[in-house]
Amino acid sequence: FYFFDYNRPECIALNPIVEKLAEECDDLKVILVDYPIGTDMSAFASTVAIAASFQNKYLIVHNSLMTSKHYLAYKDQVLDIAKPSGINMKILGTKIDKGIPNALLNTNLVLGKENGIRDVPYFLICYSKPPYSAEVFIENDKTGATVKKYLYKFSQN
Repeated sequence: FYFFDYNRPECIALNPIVEKLAEECDDLKVILVDYPIGTDMSAFASTVAIAASFQNKYLIVHNSLMTSKHYLAYKDQVLDIAKPSGINMKILGTKIDKGIPNALLNTNLVLGKENGIRDVPYFLICYSKPPYSAEVFIENDKTGATVKKYLYKFSQN
Protein backbone atom coordinates (compact mmCIF):
# COMPACT_ATOMS: atom_id res chain seq x y z
CA PHE A 1 0.00 0.00 0.00
CA TYR A 2 1.45 3.35 -1.02
CA PHE A 3 -0.04 6.32 0.87
CA PHE A 4 0.65 9.58 -0.94
CA ASP A 5 -0.36 13.22 -1.36
CA TYR A 6 -0.43 14.95 -4.77
CA ASN A 7 1.20 18.11 -3.42
CA ARG A 8 4.08 16.49 -1.53
CA PRO A 9 7.40 16.77 -3.42
CA GLU A 10 8.60 13.50 -1.89
CA CYS A 11 5.58 11.63 -3.25
CA ILE A 12 5.95 13.25 -6.67
CA ALA A 13 9.63 12.26 -6.77
CA LEU A 14 8.82 8.64 -5.83
CA ASN A 15 5.98 8.20 -8.34
CA PRO A 16 8.11 7.15 -11.35
CA ILE A 17 10.19 4.87 -9.13
CA VAL A 18 7.12 3.14 -7.73
CA GLU A 19 5.74 2.78 -11.29
CA LYS A 20 8.98 1.24 -12.52
CA LEU A 21 9.18 -1.19 -9.60
CA ALA A 22 5.58 -2.26 -10.22
CA GLU A 23 6.36 -2.88 -13.89
CA GLU A 24 9.61 -4.75 -13.24
CA CYS A 25 8.48 -6.96 -10.36
CA ASP A 26 5.76 -9.37 -11.42
CA ASP A 27 5.08 -10.41 -7.83
CA LEU A 28 4.77 -6.82 -6.58
CA LYS A 29 1.29 -5.35 -6.34
CA VAL A 30 1.13 -1.62 -5.60
CA ILE A 31 -2.10 -0.31 -4.14
CA LEU A 32 -2.26 3.46 -4.37
CA VAL A 33 -3.93 5.06 -1.38
CA ASP A 34 -4.87 8.70 -1.79
CA TYR A 35 -3.94 10.25 1.55
CA PRO A 36 -4.14 14.04 1.29
CA ILE A 37 -2.70 15.44 4.48
CA GLY A 38 -1.36 18.66 3.01
CA THR A 39 -3.91 21.11 1.67
CA ASP A 40 -7.55 21.34 0.62
CA MET A 41 -6.31 21.21 -2.97
CA SER A 42 -4.53 17.92 -2.24
CA ALA A 43 -7.88 16.58 -1.07
CA PHE A 44 -9.62 17.93 -4.19
CA ALA A 45 -7.00 16.33 -6.45
CA SER A 46 -7.59 13.01 -4.69
CA THR A 47 -11.35 13.48 -5.07
CA VAL A 48 -10.94 14.06 -8.82
CA ALA A 49 -8.71 11.00 -9.22
CA ILE A 50 -11.11 8.78 -7.25
CA ALA A 51 -14.07 10.13 -9.24
CA ALA A 52 -12.16 9.28 -12.43
CA SER A 53 -11.95 5.67 -11.25
CA PHE A 54 -15.69 5.31 -11.97
CA GLN A 55 -14.72 5.77 -15.64
CA ASN A 56 -11.69 3.45 -15.36
CA LYS A 57 -9.38 6.46 -15.62
CA TYR A 58 -7.91 6.59 -12.12
CA LEU A 59 -4.35 5.68 -13.10
CA ILE A 60 -4.29 8.08 -16.04
CA VAL A 61 -5.52 10.97 -13.90
CA HIS A 62 -3.23 9.96 -11.03
CA ASN A 63 -0.18 10.02 -13.29
CA SER A 64 -1.24 13.31 -14.86
CA LEU A 65 -1.55 14.91 -11.43
CA MET A 66 1.76 13.43 -10.27
CA THR A 67 3.62 14.62 -13.36
CA SER A 68 2.17 18.11 -13.35
CA LYS A 69 5.00 20.61 -13.18
CA HIS A 70 3.02 22.93 -10.91
CA TYR A 71 1.92 22.95 -7.30
CA LEU A 72 -1.80 22.19 -7.27
CA ALA A 73 -3.41 25.37 -5.98
CA TYR A 74 -6.78 25.78 -7.75
CA LYS A 75 -9.72 23.53 -8.57
CA ASP A 76 -9.74 24.64 -12.21
CA GLN A 77 -6.06 23.76 -12.46
CA VAL A 78 -6.71 20.23 -11.16
CA LEU A 79 -9.64 19.78 -13.55
CA ASP A 80 -7.58 21.09 -16.49
CA ILE A 81 -4.90 18.50 -15.70
CA ALA A 82 -7.53 15.74 -15.60
CA LYS A 83 -9.36 16.70 -18.83
CA PRO A 84 -6.85 15.25 -21.36
CA SER A 85 -7.26 11.79 -19.77
CA GLY A 86 -10.45 11.33 -21.76
CA ILE A 87 -12.82 11.39 -18.81
CA ASN A 88 -16.34 12.66 -19.22
CA MET A 89 -16.21 15.87 -17.17
CA LYS A 90 -19.99 15.92 -16.67
CA ILE A 91 -19.97 12.43 -15.11
CA LEU A 92 -16.90 13.39 -13.08
CA GLY A 93 -18.71 16.48 -11.76
CA THR A 94 -21.81 14.46 -10.89
CA LYS A 95 -19.79 11.93 -8.88
CA ILE A 96 -18.00 14.75 -7.04
CA ASP A 97 -21.26 16.63 -6.37
CA LYS A 98 -22.85 13.48 -4.94
CA GLY A 99 -19.89 13.10 -2.57
CA ILE A 100 -19.12 9.56 -3.72
CA PRO A 101 -15.33 10.07 -3.94
CA ASN A 102 -15.30 11.78 -0.54
CA ALA A 103 -16.76 8.70 1.10
CA LEU A 104 -13.93 6.58 -0.32
CA LEU A 105 -11.34 9.22 0.54
CA ASN A 106 -12.61 9.40 4.12
CA THR A 107 -12.17 5.63 4.36
CA ASN A 108 -8.52 6.09 3.35
CA LEU A 109 -8.03 8.81 5.95
CA VAL A 110 -9.60 6.71 8.72
CA LEU A 111 -7.48 3.71 7.69
CA GLY A 112 -4.33 5.82 7.85
CA LYS A 113 -5.17 7.43 11.16
CA GLU A 114 -6.13 4.12 12.76
CA ASN A 115 -2.73 2.76 11.70
CA GLY A 116 -0.83 5.79 12.97
CA ILE A 117 0.16 7.18 9.57
CA ARG A 118 1.01 10.82 10.14
CA ASP A 119 3.08 11.66 7.10
CA VAL A 120 3.63 10.60 3.50
CA PRO A 121 5.09 8.97 1.54
CA TYR A 122 4.26 5.87 3.54
CA PHE A 123 4.43 2.26 2.44
CA LEU A 124 2.78 -0.73 4.02
CA ILE A 125 4.54 -3.65 2.38
CA CYS A 126 2.80 -7.02 2.51
CA TYR A 127 4.06 -10.36 1.28
CA SER A 128 2.84 -13.91 1.37
CA LYS A 129 5.26 -15.34 3.94
CA PRO A 130 5.27 -14.63 7.70
CA PRO A 131 5.28 -12.01 9.17
CA TYR A 132 3.13 -10.92 6.16
CA SER A 133 3.65 -7.18 6.43
CA ALA A 134 6.00 -4.46 7.51
CA GLU A 135 5.31 -0.77 7.84
CA VAL A 136 7.81 1.55 6.27
CA PHE A 137 7.83 5.33 6.52
CA ILE A 138 10.16 6.62 3.85
CA GLU A 139 11.26 10.21 4.06
CA ASN A 140 13.34 12.15 1.52
CA ASP A 141 14.01 9.15 -0.70
CA LYS A 142 14.24 10.94 -4.04
CA THR A 143 16.14 8.08 -5.72
CA GLY A 144 13.98 5.25 -4.45
CA ALA A 145 16.99 3.50 -2.90
CA THR A 146 15.24 2.99 0.43
CA VAL A 147 12.10 1.62 -1.25
CA LYS A 148 14.21 -0.80 -3.30
CA LYS A 149 16.18 -1.86 -0.21
CA TYR A 150 13.03 -2.71 1.75
CA LEU A 151 11.38 -4.49 -1.17
CA TYR A 152 14.51 -6.57 -1.70
CA LYS A 153 14.75 -7.36 2.01
CA PHE A 154 11.11 -8.47 2.18
CA SER A 155 11.38 -10.51 -1.01
CA GLN A 156 14.16 -12.57 0.61
CA ASN A 157 12.01 -13.64 3.58
